[in-house]
Amino acid sequence: MMDLRSADAHDVNELVGRATGLVIGMPPSHGSSEIQAAIGTIFAAVHDKQTVGLFESYGGDDEPIDTLVNKFRDLELRPAFDPIRIKDTPDEGIYQFCEETGTDLGQFLGQAKKLKKLKSLDADMEKPWGESAAASISLRPAKGT
Repeated sequence: MMDLRSADAHDVNELVGRATGLVIGMPPSHGSSEIQAAIGTIFAAVHDKQTVGLFESYGGDDEPIDTLVNKFRDLELRPAFDPIRIKDTPDEGIYQFCEETGTDLGQFLGQAKKLKKLKSLDADMEKPWGESAAASISLRPAKGT
């Protein structure tokens, strides 16, 4: 978790580069130059293997969520969930919805990690089989000998 109001550009770049998924709360629409610089750093650091989720909280002073949704869509990043738009004072139902969305995202990212491991294991298993097959082919005697 990082507060974009006080985040160093290098730290933002490093964290975004290592992250599998990002969840970003909308900054104030007339926010500081630090926040705008951090958002710019995020756009520069994201890559196509990441998933991104956005939410705007009750307050009426947030950057329009659709602007950032479209920018991430243009970068061809997978949405983690539909943008969450909280328009009224949050109640128990909103808190429950956000908690479930976070749980779903965590499970999705965990599955992606497991799939990556399985693919790596498959490749590791295929390599010896390929070497073994190549070795047996090279050791076969020619016909008529």
